[in-house]
Amino acid sequence: MIDPAIFAGDPPVREDGLCQQCLRPRRPERSQRYAKGIAQLDPWCSSDCARAFYNNPLPTHSIWSKPGSDRKFEAA
Repeated sequence: MIDPAIFAGDPPVREDGLCQQCLRPRRPERSQRYAKGIAQLDPWCSSDCARAFYNNPLPTHSIWSKPGSDRKFEAA
């Protein structure tokens, strides 16, 4: 059984089945192998759309980068 509280605060799935953010088709069947029925309740087509909806982008720099440099962290 899927607990609806997991999705509290998320918008509902659109009746036409399109992504809440970009309006492309959602494909919950692609997630069935690991997400079972929970993918049917996901209103987005990708994590990128969910992040855009909540204005939560991925960081553009690595934690291993030196400040002001594009070089990777070098072990001593």
